[in-house]
Amino acid sequence: MGITVTTPATTFPVTVLEVKEQSRITSSSEDIWVERAIKAATAFCENHTARSFSAKSLRLTLDEFTDSIMLPRGPVTSVTQIRYLDTEGATQIVPETDYTVDLSNFTSWIVRDTDATWPTILDRVNAVWVDYDVGVSPDEEVRHAILLLAAHWFDDRENGEIPMGVQTLLENHRAFA
Repeated sequence: MGITVTTPATTFPVTVLEVKEQSRITSSSEDIWVERAIKAATAFCENHTARSFSAKSLRLTLDEFTDSIMLPRGPVTSVTQIRYLDTEGATQIVPETDYTVDLSNFTSWIVRDTDATWPTILDRVNAVWVDYDVGVSPDEEVRHAILLLAAHWFDDRENGEIPMGVQTLLENHRAFA
């Protein structure tokens, strides 16, 4: 099982201007560096909480079908498609009528419909692919953590440590599914 980003985020929870204000940066000469710090800080916060705070598309690869498939790194906004390798090795798409997507909770699931069966797949690793979209705008605590971390990395470029305040702000937002 693995997760890959198929379409990366194009917008992030905090802006260059917000980080510049936090760090008291007055020129635009550091804007490219600040953008990189925002992307890295967002990635850290997403990895630390196992959530997605910027809209992107992901692919979950599986070795086999199960009656219910958990979709990590939510919140999930939609499932694009489920594909698989049939017994001949050809890529096929599972009809949307064969499963239900449960987006009602933070942890989202794909559940096989009771009157459907999953198709027979090729016996090999990574024979099933689930493509889905994730990400919502985070609340102010998470935005503040991203802002603090990006500003910290700007102010102290040689220090890779994560400030305790950032970890404290993120603690209530961790997914444990």
